[in-house]
Amino acid sequence: LAAAPSHRPAHKRMETKALCDALIESNRPWDAEFTASNGRGRAALASFALGLIGGADIVCLFIYPQAAPFIVYLFLLISFHMSEYLLTAAFRADVLSFDNFLLNHSLPYQVMVIACWCEYWLEFALGSPFCSACKGWGALSTFGLCLCVVGLFSRVLAMATASTNFSHVIEQERRHEHQLVTTGIYAVLRHPAYFGFFWWSIGTQLLLANPL
Repeated sequence: LAAAPSHRPAHKRMETKALCDALIESNRPWDAEFTASNGRGRAALASFALGLIGGADIVCLFIYPQAAPFIVYLFLLISFHMSEYLLTAAFRADVLSFDNFLLNHSLPYQVMVIACWCEYWLEFALGSPFCSACKGWGALSTFGLCLCVVGLFSRVLAMATASTNFSHVIEQERRHEHQLVTTGIYAVLRHPAYFGFFWWSIGTQLLLANPL
């Protein structure tokens, strides 16, 4: 039987062949996909880990509802990092790498995340001097959750609207295909991605009722 003719464009078939040829090179290190920043194995492991933590997080919500603010916060945090990678995969596959998860965004970011975790659990365990029950779910947590949703939605919409014009890295030179985006959410906000991240960050601390 003759093979069915391919309906994919010739240049797409050539790109696929080039990728396959690179993957089967005899001198290619076995761990290349797990050590390179754009390695697919590395991205797969990160996605698996985030999904596993997200699933366990949902289970914890039913097992230990007293810590609902932190559990919901953790789910939002996972959603944020996954959305950053998935949107880059959708619109900027040319620069897609593990870095687009933003898990290794910067040392100050990582310190901030760990600090807010420690603050929540220390106050949860020892009792907050501001409110004995504020670490459980309350009006402040609901308000914080709303801010998080608005912030995350704004950032996702900004990245999707900017499409190929978006970049996680500040570009020093203008790409010839780059265009100024003035439609959609960009017609209302000048920097909707920064706007979204700012209010998402504020919302997480209100959600956790972290005074510091």
